[in-house]
Amino acid sequence: MVHDIDVLWWFCAYEGCEHKAKTNNSITLHKANKHNIGVKWKQCADCDYKAKHTGDLNKHIKKHHS
Repeated sequence: MVHDIDVLWWFCAYEGCEHKAKTNNSITLHKANKHNIGVKWKQCADCDYKAKHTGDLNKHIKKHHS
Protein backbone atom coordinates (compact mmCIF):
# COMPACT_ATOMS: atom_id res chain seq x y z
CA MET A 1 0.00 0.00 0.00
CA VAL A 2 1.29 3.47 -0.90
CA HIS A 3 1.03 6.29 1.61
CA ASP A 4 1.20 9.98 0.87
CA ILE A 5 3.77 10.71 3.55
CA ASP A 6 5.80 13.91 3.01
CA VAL A 7 3.96 14.72 -0.21
CA LEU A 8 3.96 18.36 -1.26
CA TRP A 9 0.42 18.91 -2.52
CA TRP A 10 -0.49 21.49 -5.15
CA PHE A 11 -4.00 22.92 -4.85
CA CYS A 12 -6.25 24.46 -7.46
CA ALA A 13 -6.76 28.15 -6.63
CA TYR A 14 -10.08 28.38 -8.49
CA GLU A 15 -12.81 29.47 -6.10
CA GLY A 16 -14.81 26.52 -4.79
CA CYS A 17 -12.53 23.89 -6.33
CA GLU A 18 -10.94 21.40 -3.95
CA HIS A 19 -8.78 19.55 -6.50
CA LYS A 20 -5.23 18.77 -5.42
CA ALA A 21 -2.33 17.07 -7.19
CA LYS A 22 1.21 15.95 -6.54
CA THR A 23 2.74 18.07 -9.32
CA ASN A 24 2.34 21.66 -10.43
CA ASN A 25 2.00 20.45 -14.03
CA SER A 26 -1.01 18.35 -13.03
CA ILE A 27 -2.65 21.42 -11.51
CA THR A 28 -1.91 23.43 -14.66
CA LEU A 29 -3.58 20.74 -16.79
CA HIS A 30 -6.53 20.54 -14.39
CA LYS A 31 -7.09 24.31 -14.51
CA ALA A 32 -6.98 24.32 -18.33
CA ASN A 33 -9.31 21.33 -18.70
CA LYS A 34 -11.82 22.14 -15.96
CA HIS A 35 -11.71 25.92 -15.61
CA ASN A 36 -10.35 27.16 -18.99
CA ILE A 37 -7.47 28.89 -17.20
CA GLY A 38 -4.32 29.30 -19.28
CA VAL A 39 -5.83 27.68 -22.36
CA LYS A 40 -4.22 28.46 -25.71
CA TRP A 41 -7.31 28.35 -27.91
CA LYS A 42 -7.10 27.10 -31.49
CA GLN A 43 -9.33 29.28 -33.68
CA CYS A 44 -11.06 28.07 -36.82
CA ALA A 45 -10.06 30.24 -39.78
CA ASP A 46 -13.50 29.86 -41.38
CA CYS A 47 -15.89 30.55 -38.47
CA ASP A 48 -16.10 31.47 -34.78
CA TYR A 49 -15.40 27.93 -33.50
CA LYS A 50 -12.46 27.54 -31.14
CA ALA A 51 -11.01 24.45 -29.46
CA LYS A 52 -8.59 23.62 -26.69
CA HIS A 53 -6.97 20.83 -28.69
CA THR A 54 -5.72 20.81 -32.27
CA GLY A 55 -7.35 17.43 -32.87
CA ASP A 56 -10.77 18.83 -31.96
CA LEU A 57 -10.25 21.76 -34.33
CA ASN A 58 -9.22 19.40 -37.13
CA LYS A 59 -12.37 17.30 -36.59
CA HIS A 60 -14.49 20.46 -36.71
CA ILE A 61 -12.88 21.64 -39.94
CA LYS A 62 -13.30 18.23 -41.55
CA LYS A 63 -16.97 18.01 -40.54
CA HIS A 64 -18.07 21.58 -41.24
CA HIS A 65 -15.72 23.02 -43.86
CA SER A 66 -14.67 20.14 -46.12
